[in-house]
Formats: sequence, structure tokens, C-alpha cells
Amino acid sequence: MLVDAQRPSGQLPGIVPTGGWGYNWGSGPAWDRALFEIPYRVLRFRNDDEMIRLHYEAMRRYLDFCARMSEDHLVRFGLGDWCAPERVPAEMVELTSSAYYYHDVRLFSYFASLNGEAESDALLYARLAEDIKASFNRKFYHGGGIYGDGTLTALGAPLYFGLVPAGEEQLTADQLAAKVEAGGCRADFGILGAKYVPRVLADYGYAELACRMLMQEEYPGWGYWIRQGATSLWEEWKGGTSRNHIMFGDIGAWMFEYLAGVRPLKNGFAEFRVAPNAVCGLTNLIMTHDSPHGRIVVDWTKEEKRFILTLTVPKGTTAEVILPGGEKSRAGEGVQFFEVELD
Repeated sequence: MLVDAQRPSGQLPGIVPTGGWGYNWGSGPAWDRALFEIPYRVLRFRNDDEMIRLHYEAMRRYLDFCARMSEDHLVRFGLGDWCAPERVPAEMVELTSSAYYYHDVRLFSYFASLNGEAESDALLYARLAEDIKASFNRKFYHGGGIYGDGTLTALGAPLYFGLVPAGEEQLTADQLAAKVEAGGCRADFGILGAKYVPRVLADYGYAELACRMLMQEEYPGWGYWIRQGATSLWEEWKGGTSRNHIMFGDIGAWMFEYLAGVRPLKNGFAEFRVAPNAVCGLTNLIMTHDSPHGRIVVDWTKEEKRFILTLTVPKGTTAEVILPGGEKSRAGEGVQFFEVELD
């Protein structure tokens, strides 16, 4: 268990179980985030907060460790955008590690708010998150939507973690999209950018571009792997190391959340959203998810001028449906049918 490997200082190793290796190499906020991310995902997908309650103090110890390691609320330890095509500069490590630190602090504030006895923690860590955000933008934001060195990961990370100043998010997303287009939709990032970039492109109106990035066959990219005969995920883009790795694996979650368009609105999918994206010439998609309330099924077909959605909503749940073009409706339990004319 991860918390069994936590040192009294709050430090975590980059691998568990560990015989002592990984504390000062291979760890850092991006990897250590498992302490926060796994309990959060269990809460969101299963409506179960037991892991949060069990590991609350371990999370606090880790954030105290990060605070001691920080300078002006920013942290510099960790691998950064690991396995990128080019070597990641030190500033990029600070940018991504600080972004994860910010998000962990926000999550901890949320976890504290779930515990009526920890209201003071909720306020304390919410203020810390704001301090981190202010420092992050002073250090990395150059105005005009540009962060850091202007690479895909440098632009994607602040969008993904909600660090961009209010009102300037679309500007940063437009800069990112232009950069992706100029690079031929190549996946010019490591495993961290592989999570941020396709997601924020889709979030800000560029789902088609994100899908093109996932499917293009030039190096670096997932399609390039397939062209080389890959039948599994590789550890790095060139394929010189492990060829059976979860590295770059968020592509599956992207399909779930953006092609099928499913994500929970309430913990445990008591209420959920279905907002499909019919992109990249896809004409049909079927997705199933076994929620705590029963199976959700999204089955859509795109014809020349029509989009047809068949949605199965589990008993006792409701769905918000957003069809291509923006038309919204609500769906109760059972099998529901939707159709919209396309431009």
C-alpha cells in the first residue's frame, strides 16, 4: 500500500513496494498524486469515501512535505513530462510539479469539506491553493495565453488544472490548438502532456483536432505505434524500452469521456452527463459502463445529416444529454432515443 511506504516526513517513493529506491528519484507530485487521485476517483465513480477518511492524515503529511520543499509556493522536484520526444527542461518540471501540487491542495480542501470536523482545513488549504495559483501565474504566464516555453504541455497543464486566469482560458486553448496544427497534430509531449492536451482541446471546442492527434500516424503518436505493429501501449514513443506499459494510457479515458461523452455529475453516477463528439469520420460508437446503479449504454450513429443516440439510463438515475450542435435535454431511467439534424 502506498501509505505504508510513506516516510514520517510525508515523502513518498516513486514505486511501491520499495526497498528504499524511488524516494529521491522517480517520485514528485505527478507520481505521488496517486495518494489523492485514487481516493477521489473511487468517490466519483463509486460514491465511496472510505479511502479519503482512511488516508486523510497521510495526505496532510504529504502536503506538509511539499510545503517544506516549496519556494514561493512552487515545487521543483519530480520527473516532469516523462518520456517526451525531447529532454524536458528544468522549468517544465517546476511547471508540471507545481500544477499537480496545486491540484492536490484543492482536492484536500474538498476532502476536508466532506468532513464536518475539518472545516478549518477546508478554508486553510483553499487559501493555500490560491497562493499557489498566484505564484504559478507570476512565474509562468507571459500573457496572450502563453505559458512557460509555449510547448504543448506548458499550455495544456494550466488549462487542465484550472490555473489560467478567469476569462483567458479560451485564449490559451486557441494558442494550444494553433501549436498542435502547426506541428501536424504530432503528440509532441511526454506522459503528462498526453493527459492534458487531448482533454483540454476537446473541452475548449477542438475535439476534432484532438481526435486527429490521437489517430495521426507520424512519430510521435499512438497511430505511429500501430503503424509499427503495436498491439499494446509502449513505455515511450520510439519503442526502445517496454512495449507493454500503461504510459500514455489516458487515451482510453479520453474516448470514454469525449467520444461517448460520459462523465458523472454526482458521485457514483446518480446523475451523469452524456455529450458525445462525432469526430474523425466516426460513424458509430457503442460504450458501456457498469455504474453502482446499473449499466449505462451509449450507442450513437452518425449518418450524412443525422445524429442518432440510443441511451440506456439505469434505474434511479438521470442523465443530462448534450447532442452535437448543443441541443440539451434530460433523460430518466430506461432506454431513451435522441435524434438531431446536422449542419
